Amino acid sequence: MKRLFLFTVILFLGAVVSLRAQIAVFPFEDISKDINGIDLETTRLVIQELEKEGIEVVPLDRVLTFLVNNRLRWTGWVERLTALKVYRELGAELILLGTVTEKDPEKGLFGVALRLVRATDYKLLWGRTLAQSSAEKISFLELKKYTYEQIVAEVIKQLLEDLPEELQELKVYPPAVEIADVFVRPRYVRSNHLVECAVKLNFSGPKPEEVFFVLPGEKRVRAVEDRQRALYLGVWKAPQEEGRYPVNLVLQWGPPWNQKKKLFLSSFIVDNTPPKLKLKIRHGERIGETIAFRRYVTIVPVLEKSEPITRWRMVITGEHENEVLNIEEPGSLPESFNWRGTDASGHKVPVGRYQLKLFIWDKAGNKTVAKQEFLVVKDPPQVDLEAQRIGEQIELKLALKDHPVPLSNWYIDIWDEEGNLVKEYEGEGPLKKQFL
Repeated sequence: MKRLFLFTVILFLGAVVSLRAQIAVFPFEDISKDINGIDLETTRLVIQELEKEGIEVVPLDRVLTFLVNNRLRWTGWVERLTALKVYRELGAELILLGTVTEKDPEKGLFGVALRLVRATDYKLLWGRTLAQSSAEKISFLELKKYTYEQIVAEVIKQLLEDLPEELQELKVYPPAVEIADVFVRPRYVRSNHLVECAVKLNFSGPKPEEVFFVLPGEKRVRAVEDRQRALYLGVWKAPQEEGRYPVNLVLQWGPPWNQKKKLFLSSFIVDNTPPKLKLKIRHGERIGETIAFRRYVTIVPVLEKSEPITRWRMVITGEHENEVLNIEEPGSLPESFNWRGTDASGHKVPVGRYQLKLFIWDKAGNKTVAKQEFLVVKDPPQVDLEAQRIGEQIELKLALKDHPVPLSNWYIDIWDEEGNLVKEYEGEGPLKKQFL
């Protein structure tokens, strides 16, 4: 073993290996105290560093099983026939052999020799030996002391950094991902209604093994890959509680990267509260809860709280629930409506009572309705007049015919035969029935 150790101090470079190569790391032999020692701890540390560099490594358990099945009792070297079996059974084109030459935790001393062999032709591609001690690693002004664990990590790191350029090309760099497009629908939703999300990703490197959406409360929803459209899709029910909910996407890669990435995609809003709507009426006469008009009225919708409206519908019905007008439009509410007492065809409706209902829907689909009753009138009130002379006076008797709208004010002018104004009366409210 001494001769082998001295021989591996030389750096060996071989041909470029396949980019698909896997490395099988044999358990490191430990000759620091015993010629037959094995150091699995150092072996695992080296495997971890290789995987961090993106190099694909055969799992150590598979290598150990291979050694047991082939009854191999040595680990510091490999013969040609065994190398071919490694290639065939483990699928590894490269074999990394290691020997721990020095190991003294108390003195902070550690040394190791590495050799890289190509399994297909038994060619030594690379070799390197390095040893360090804490006594050699004294920081400036001795402010820092290096532990044995730090020495081990430093030795392994320096050795692997010294891989030849041809082997550096074996590195599979960590996968990268960017969001190309994403949509969540609906963005506004009511509780327990379905929310859909689709995201298109651009990958550099292999795709992840697991992809899932993450909602508040760490609720996970598996993302289904639609390969035809290159999308990841997810569906879930909206939570019960109102509020804004972020949507994240988690991607996980297995060995050799063992990487996990979390990406913010978008958000959705749970809204269960219908908008509050009132109607203001202009150009009409209010009689209790009813608005009477002869020519037209202006209806002004007023939202108690400003919020987006996705569609609206206005329905006007007559006294017998017959539909007079029905208008529905997408988008926000108009600032006002003018109704001139006409139906959908533009014809004047008969005198009578009508009910207007204005329906609106917000982005979450919440619906609300505001109502107003109207009275359509066309003719002024009719009056029957009876005049009777009593001596030097004239008695006037007035009878007002039924009219749906109460009188607000009235005027009476009396003229003689020659066109002279004899008398005039005026008043507010109900008309007097008799004048003398």
